Amino acid sequence: MAEVNIDWRLMPEQDRFPSRTKEWWTQQHVSWANNRTLEPRQQLQYGGTAIFSVDKASYRATEKGADETNLGRWVWTRYKGKGTQSLRIITAYRPNPTQGPFTVYAQQNTFFRTIQRDICPRQAFLFDLKVAINQFLEVGDHIILMIDGNSNMKSSDLSNTLSQLSLKEAILDKHGLQGPATHKRNATSSPIDDIWISPGLEISQGGYFAYDQVIPSDHRCIWIDISFMVAFRHNMPPLAKKQPRRLHCKDPRLVQNYIKLYHKYAEPLDLFRRVQDFEKRAQCMSRSEIIQEYEALDFLRCEITAKAERRCRKLRKGQVAYSPELNASRLKIKAWLLLISRAKNFKISSRLIKRTLNKAGLPRESRGLSLASLEDQLKEEYRTYYQIKGEANQLQSTALESLAEALAAQGKIEKEKMLKALREREQQRSTARKIRYLRGKIRTGSTTMVSIIDSDGVR
Repeated sequence: MAEVNIDWRLMPEQDRFPSRTKEWWTQQHVSWANNRTLEPRQQLQYGGTAIFSVDKASYRATEKGADETNLGRWVWTRYKGKGTQSLRIITAYRPNPTQGPFTVYAQQNTFFRTIQRDICPRQAFLFDLKVAINQFLEVGDHIILMIDGNSNMKSSDLSNTLSQLSLKEAILDKHGLQGPATHKRNATSSPIDDIWISPGLEISQGGYFAYDQVIPSDHRCIWIDISFMVAFRHNMPPLAKKQPRRLHCKDPRLVQNYIKLYHKYAEPLDLFRRVQDFEKRAQCMSRSEIIQEYEALDFLRCEITAKAERRCRKLRKGQVAYSPELNASRLKIKAWLLLISRAKNFKISSRLIKRTLNKAGLPRESRGLSLASLEDQLKEEYRTYYQIKGEANQLQSTALESLAEALAAQGKIEKEKMLKALREREQQRSTARKIRYLRGKIRTGSTTMVSIIDSDGVR
């Protein structure tokens, strides 16, 4: 990601990349940087870069770093492959010529004047990036450079510099030089965003998305596909991550919902009647027939149990304190987004829209609204969501009181004692997350490689 436009020094811990995105994938590793040479003014700061490594790729990440000037011009992540194979992925942003006092160009120009380096920020970017990539190549790394260069990638000083480093343009090299413009205001069919790779790497696929197809932006999202065998010389099987149990006996409402779902799924299969018939006929059946019938019934029971457990509770693991009001607003936002995508002729499942509308409590007539009306509804719901989000802790406290009442109704413990225990548990969870973040713990999962030295000193 280039042009993240955030000064991360002013963002609270719960709103930073690792916290906001930790549940998006099974595993992740994030590298990000912004201009830290100026005193922080506001959360909006133009420029900045970031890299997400997700799932199997995140287990290969061994190092991360950024532009040594602290300008946030680029950020990198290094990955360990088989043997001596290593890969370094870089995300970089080259500034446009100056257009105002707070632009990226102006920020960098101020810094270079401060250190008495008389150079244009665009030329400084070229020189410093070339030095950095040469250092990466000298240690044997393969390079993938994802860059918003604000320069013609077919013919410019930037493309010439990268070619001198023996890097090749990944997409144009595979599909020819007829690539489209990557910025909405570019009328010359000249891409200013690109991906450059080392000659030892080959992509299997690559291309350009339409504008706004991935995220709302005035740039196209560009992509390439490189196999694990090419990138790491080894395709590591996925590591299993332990999933939390959805069913537990701490909440009687959850237990009742599980039982209700179990009966709902068992009834169409006539499971209970078959069990009663089996008990009556068991004395007249042979041993092999008993085993066969028992295994068939047990297989059905296990399937029903697993299905009921999967649907009895939705896991709440986000950074915003959960409450029924917040969840209802989220569902409505999801529904409006799906309807907007359908109105823009994107391929969206009708059954998914129907289920989402039912969960959100929206009428079926919402499907017939115009695109403008849908966007107005989405803006209004976002305003409601942010208002509820600001009161998330108070609303969660109300939800905990409701849970404490349900537990007290069973006569196991007094409401006040249960409410105190529930609140302490939530506080411990919040504190533990902050401690892990402050300790800089990198969640890379289990061991993926072990190096030993033999008697001759060879690793």
